[in-house]
Amino acid sequence: MNGEHGYGFGIALGGGGLRGLAHVGVLKALQEAGYSPDIVTGTSSGAILAALWACGWTPAQMEEVARRLRSAELYDSNLTWGSALAVLAQVLGFRWRPRRPVPQGMIQGQKLERLLGLWTRGARLEQLERPVAIMAADVRSGRAAVFCPPVYKERVQRAMPGAIVLDKGTLAAAVRASIAIPGIFEPKRLGPYILVDGAVKDKVPAEAARALGARVVLAVDVSSRRRREPAGLLDFLGQAFDLMARDLAAFKLERFADLVLQPDLPDVQLTDLHRVPECIEAGARALREALGDLQKLLHPVTPEAASGEAVT
Repeated sequence: MNGEHGYGFGIALGGGGLRGLAHVGVLKALQEAGYSPDIVTGTSSGAILAALWACGWTPAQMEEVARRLRSAELYDSNLTWGSALAVLAQVLGFRWRPRRPVPQGMIQGQKLERLLGLWTRGARLEQLERPVAIMAADVRSGRAAVFCPPVYKERVQRAMPGAIVLDKGTLAAAVRASIAIPGIFEPKRLGPYILVDGAVKDKVPAEAARALGARVVLAVDVSSRRRREPAGLLDFLGQAFDLMARDLAAFKLERFADLVLQPDLPDVQLTDLHRVPECIEAGARALREALGDLQKLLHPVTPEAASGEAVT
């Protein structure tokens, strides 16, 4: 818990591909300053860190794993020459029916989901005690999807009546849905839902943090602010998606966040794992620079205290 005033401190971790590892630095610097969040919500790469927090991981453990990541552990290609030709045929309007279904993403996501299962030890939403929310979006209905423990389901439904609230299943499956960047990762199918990256509806889920009961919300926006020539198809899709989600994110942050961090991050692609330390340090630096503002929110000075009057 944070502070003698009993304020619920929530942190919303936004999506942004590999830039999301800046969240590790934010959590690390928070801990160094003597704070830890009561509530964590996450979208896309932010969902991974939110899930690890829900399972009791420390920032040091997150950093250790992040520094050891390798592309071969994370990404399983979904494309063959046949599937690539099938996609091209669809785009050009040819009436060619391939023998196998055309992939809906270049990366299957099975490797990453298995890895998430190992990291979270197969934890299910039903088993979680910490207030956590993972954001996704349902393609069929166009609605936001919020994964949370059952004990918080009614609270989230009241606060976000337009959202689908899912409270059963593995944490790994929830995160897998949240990271499914359209065109890059295959969607995650759960029951009647076809789920994709939560940034489609809420890139930095400050609203979900409020829904879980946070009185003070720190939002961490790791969107890229440096426009450059995309380096290949993956980078192009990522930049386009980031651009589409930005305006909606700005509107929601203004409404639901008390303080927004925007770390000064390097230009990184999904495969630039050698730059993980830079991302982590950028997050830590952003938190340290904003620590004074955060402390004012967590420990507000009452009018009586400001005037030196005794409080009875």
